[in-house]
Amino acid sequence: MISNGINMDIYTPGNRTGAGPLVIGMQSRLVRIKDHLTLLKAFAALLKEEETLGVDLLLKIAGDGDYKEAIVAYAETLGITGKVVFTGMIPEKELVDFLQSLDIYVHATLGETMSTAVMQAMACRLPIVASNVNGINNMITDNETGLLVPAQQEAEMAHAIKAYIQQADLRNRHAQNAFVYAQNHFSNQKMIESYKNLFL
Repeated sequence: MISNGINMDIYTPGNRTGAGPLVIGMQSRLVRIKDHLTLLKAFAALLKEEETLGVDLLLKIAGDGDYKEAIVAYAETLGITGKVVFTGMIPEKELVDFLQSLDIYVHATLGETMSTAVMQAMACRLPIVASNVNGINNMITDNETGLLVPAQQEAEMAHAIKAYIQQADLRNRHAQNAFVYAQNHFSNQKMIESYKNLFL
């Protein structure tokens, strides 16, 4: 199988200074198969531990879709709207800026074909917490290039995010491993070379 490729000259690591809140984010279409409700529940649980964790948390959700109204309403139900930013759909250049503004990338989903969003996050050298579903677990190796959690399990998702918050060395190691893996497998140059080898 030849995966899609991304431009590794565009999707590059940012230079987060550590100032301001610790930012968790996800980008995708806002549709039912993307499990934003579990992400919101996990984030709400983490907010209850902000003081213990010693961090100021912020969640950014990028994208648009027919489930947006339900997702926004659920955040209101949880009482966390002041800590959640819905950016709407953003163009590619701003998408790179969005990813580079994050400390932890989370991809909550019930299923994927092959996630371009995860490729982009890996290329930006982000630590990734993601649902352990097809289309994700063939890209991320658990506890090596990210942390995989069962789908629709907010407690386990919160636990994985918390591990990254508390363990900078783990966060940085997984982010670097993911970056190297993206370079070796997901660049558009690798994709072109694979097609050349197939047809020539």
